[in-house]
Amino acid sequence: MYRILWKAGLSMLLSREDDKMASRPITGRHGMARGRLRGFDPARLRTARAALGMTQEQLAIRTGVTRSVITSWEAGKNAPDPRRAKVLAELLGTTIADLTVLEEPDVRPADYRAWRGLTREGLSDLTGIGVNPLAEIERYARHPSSDLVKRIAEALSIDPAMYAAAWDRGRHAAEAGEL
Repeated sequence: MYRILWKAGLSMLLSREDDKMASRPITGRHGMARGRLRGFDPARLRTARAALGMTQEQLAIRTGVTRSVITSWEAGKNAPDPRRAKVLAELLGTTIADLTVLEEPDVRPADYRAWRGLTREGLSDLTGIGVNPLAEIERYARHPSSDLVKRIAEALSIDPAMYAAAWDRGRHAAEAGEL
């Protein structure tokens, strides 16, 4: 079911699913909801929005969500998905990574993807690597070859050594039952 949202002379076609997906609850360590921006920091979003003198309503309209979704993000009840986070970061003149509290030892391969505003499908399109192999790599079920690391890192605009190190750290954490 779709509805049209009319605000400030701007009309947008939204589905109920858009609002549901945009406001999925945060769970786990560092806000680890599936498909959501891990480590999302609501205070950083609030601070960046306020620094530009933008209201929640204005940000909502420009982001393509309702004001209640922005409110839930800023309250820490939910987190944006990587695509919405990319729009937020662009509108606020910052990076997706700057909207998180993750430090280098906690960064995982999926975080680098999310920081580029990409889904696995989007990364698959850029690298030519299938979605399932990417999922296996991000779940640490498959060790990426040096060629795959290079292709992924190039698509993410990072040093291959950074990606490989993040994968190794994540694999060790997964083996230790820390994930």
